[in-house]
Amino acid sequence: MANTKSLKDNAIVLIFSKVLIASGSILVGMMLVRFLTKYEYGTFLQVNLIVDTLTTLAIFSIPGSMFYFVPKQSRDHIKRFMLQTICLLGTIGLLYSLLILLFRQPLSVFMKNKQISDLVWIIVVLLFGNILGQYLEPFYITTERAAKVAKINGVFFVVKAVTISVLLFMGHGILIVFITIGILSLVKFGIVLSDTVTMPGVCFDRQSFGKDLMKQLKFSYPIGSSKIVTTINKKIDQFMVSSWFTPAEFAIYGRGAFDLPLISMIVVNVSNVILPKLVEYQSNKDRLNFLDLWNSSIKKIALITYPIIVFFFVFAPEIFVILFTKAYIQSAVIFRIYLVSELFRLINWGNIHISHNNTKVFLMVNFARLVLNISLNIILYKSLGMYGPAVATVFAVISGVVLHIWIAVRSYDYKARELIPLKHLFSILLFCLILGGTASMIKMTELNYFLKVSCGLGGVAVPYLVLVLKSGLLSQEDKNYLLGWLKRHKRKTEAVV
Repeated sequence: MANTKSLKDNAIVLIFSKVLIASGSILVGMMLVRFLTKYEYGTFLQVNLIVDTLTTLAIFSIPGSMFYFVPKQSRDHIKRFMLQTICLLGTIGLLYSLLILLFRQPLSVFMKNKQISDLVWIIVVLLFGNILGQYLEPFYITTERAAKVAKINGVFFVVKAVTISVLLFMGHGILIVFITIGILSLVKFGIVLSDTVTMPGVCFDRQSFGKDLMKQLKFSYPIGSSKIVTTINKKIDQFMVSSWFTPAEFAIYGRGAFDLPLISMIVVNVSNVILPKLVEYQSNKDRLNFLDLWNSSIKKIALITYPIIVFFFVFAPEIFVILFTKAYIQSAVIFRIYLVSELFRLINWGNIHISHNNTKVFLMVNFARLVLNISLNIILYKSLGMYGPAVATVFAVISGVVLHIWIAVRSYDYKARELIPLKHLFSILLFCLILGGTASMIKMTELNYFLKVSCGLGGVAVPYLVLVLKSGLLSQEDKNYLLGWLKRHKRKTEAVV
């Protein structure tokens, strides 16, 4: 398959860089829960919830449009398109920052936290930096410089983790932590802006600017609209819990209500890397290679994510005690509920609609999910309390996957079994469940939490690797590729040293 090697290289590099970012976030979280009260930590989570949610709403999938348009641009016009994207994001960032300033009081009342209003300028800086930061990965991926993403993220991972840790040890609170995060996000964008400006090519073309801008907005509009609904779907439970409970109680829910970072990174990065190739195959009516890339991506993602999901599900209480102290052990229940939905996040299912240039379906699917999600949040909150919204979120995720597949089958003349390798997925999950059940016996011993988790990890990882290698779940081509990739990068490292 043409360019498969470069696709795999890009995916591995990006996933590795995101692992660094997630590690930094977890390290910061570990420090914060030990130096802040639950009320303060709840405030920290609420600010991040606002910034992350508004960022997704604001960018309107404009950075994502780069994956579609850049491969179609001539070399001289790529720079112009990149700068056009930056201008769009900057304008949107200013507009949303103004909205935050205008509605700071109602937002503070809704979240039952007067500190939200006091921190409004910090929220504005974080939001603006976050919106511009969404440009970084699409820029480097579409210009075939994925390794640069890993380098930038690696450097900022170290700087962020070390700086915030030192500030907390020195006795500073969340205000200084937020300022530090905001400054770092703006510096990171400054680096990618410099790389964009120094690219060869035309900066601006007055004759085609308006036309190209409308094309980008027209493409992004249906995807962006659907992602607005998707984001509300994903965050609605946290906003509801935030409005129903105190910041200290939200700290418990918010600490557990997150996607396992490594899973999200793998799914998002693999999906982003293969999307341009899916578009190319569909444009050329190459159905065979399209399905091959689609299914092979799902299988490889499941090979990595399923054992991780099972391991974290089994040892969630012990892991939360180690990372966030016994004060947050209740968060492990929320985390376990969320983990169930990860079994269904095997790829960006909407990519199949993007590659067929049918982006309007996003809005329909996600609006249906939203109606179901809000209804279930209210119903299950009344019957299950704090756990109800988490269960509702899982049902919403599953329903969205089912709808995407159903529409793809009806609209593009595929069969469901062509889009979901069920036999392969079931085999992997069965292996993992057996290993997880066996490893769980370690929990009954008198070992401390750290040793239980360490032994459990070995009890799942080692047998799983043996089973994968011996069962044929990993093809010989993939084995050869991984060995070759490790050798190539080992040689590069030795050369640098």
